[in-house]
Amino acid sequence: MKNNSVCILILISLLQAKVFAESDNLYKIKKLSNYEIGEKILNRYMRMQSTAKRKWEYNWTNGVALYGTHNFLRSVRDNGTRVDAKKVIHYIDSFQRVMDFQVERGLPEVTAPDLTAMSLGALSFMSVVEDCPSCEKINDNTLTYFATEPLNWVGAYDHVGKRYRIPELPFPPRWLLGSCIFIDSAMAYIPEGVRIAIRRGDEKALDFFLNQYEIFHKNLYVERTGLYKQAFYPYLNRKDPKNWTWSRGNMYMALGLLDTLEILPENHKRYHVLKERVNALLESVAKYVNLEHGMKTLTDDPSRDNYYESSSSAFFVANVLKASRLNILDDSSLVMSAKTLGENLKKYLKIESDNEISVNQVSGATTAFYPDWYYKHIIKPTKDRTTGIGAYMLMLSELIELNSER
Repeated sequence: MKNNSVCILILISLLQAKVFAESDNLYKIKKLSNYEIGEKILNRYMRMQSTAKRKWEYNWTNGVALYGTHNFLRSVRDNGTRVDAKKVIHYIDSFQRVMDFQVERGLPEVTAPDLTAMSLGALSFMSVVEDCPSCEKINDNTLTYFATEPLNWVGAYDHVGKRYRIPELPFPPRWLLGSCIFIDSAMAYIPEGVRIAIRRGDEKALDFFLNQYEIFHKNLYVERTGLYKQAFYPYLNRKDPKNWTWSRGNMYMALGLLDTLEILPENHKRYHVLKERVNALLESVAKYVNLEHGMKTLTDDPSRDNYYESSSSAFFVANVLKASRLNILDDSSLVMSAKTLGENLKKYLKIESDNEISVNQVSGATTAFYPDWYYKHIIKPTKDRTTGIGAYMLMLSELIELNSER
C-alpha cells in the first residue's frame, strides 16, 4: 500500500512538472513578437534542411514551407517590422542559395501537380527579390510539365502523374493508386497555371486553369457540409462517400482560391464565383473551429481520437486574414475569431533553444495508396513537418500584415 502511494505521488509530481514546463514554454513564446517567433521557426527549418540526408528536397511539402517562408520574409521587409534590415537580407540571400542549389543539383522532371508547388515556392521568392534566374528555371520546369503531361479522365492532371516515379518504387505509383485527383493540387498547380497564363497574356490557358476549379468542385465538394473531400478516384465511381473531410485539404483549397483571386482581375467573369466559393468555404469551416484549440485533423469527424491539428488551424487563420486583407471577405467577427485563434495556436510551438522553435501537432502523412484514406483513418501527429512550418510562417506573415508591427 505504501509503495502504491509513493508511485502515485511520483506520478503527480511528474504531471505537475510537465504542466509547469508547458506553461513556462507558452509564457516565453507569448512574450515574443510575431517576427521573433517566425525567425526562430525559420532558423530550425534552415538547419534541419541543410543537415538532412536529402538537402532541400524538391517536393511539394518543401514547396509549401518555402511558400510560407517567402511570404513571411516579404511581410517583414514591407511592413516596417522592428528588426535589423541586415537580418532580413541575410535570410533572403540564404534562400537565394537554396533556389540556386535546386537548379545546380539538377531539377527532376516535374510530372505531378503536387511537385509544381516547388514552383509556387520559387514564384513566391520572386516577390521578395527582383532577379532570380534559378526561380525562372524552376518555373520553366513547370511549363514543361504543363506542356507534356496528359490529362486524366475528368480533364485534370493526375495526382501522381502518368510518368512520376517515387525513388523507392521501381514502377509508377499510379499502378497502385489509379487515376485520381487530390485536393492538394487545387493549391499546387491551378494558381501556378493561372499566374503563368496571366504573365503571358494567354486567355485560352487562363480559361483552362480556372476551369480546373470547376472540375475539382464538381468531384470533391460535399454539399451537406459545404466542405471538400480529399480525393476522387474516377474508376471507383463514387463521388460522395459518407465519411469525413480532411482539414488541411480544405485549407489547401481555400489557399489556392485566394492565391488565384489575388492576381485575377476583379472584372473577370469567374472572379465573383470564386470569391463566393472561398467565402462559403471559410464560413463552413468556421463552424468546426474551436477558438481555444483549432481544427480537428478530420474536420467533421466527432470521434474522440480525432485530435486538434495545428497546421490546418494555422492555415485557417492565414486564409481568413488574407481574404479580409484582399477585401474578399467582409466579416469582422470571423476576422476577430481568427486573431484569437492565432494567439492560442502558440500552444503548439515549443522553444527548443535560444534560436529555434519547433512546430508540433502537425497531421502526418499517409501512404496514399488506399482510396478514401483520409476519410477513414486518423493520421498521427508529427513534429517539424514542412507543411506545418509553411502554415505557421504564412499565418505569421498575415499577422504581421495585419498589425504592421512598426
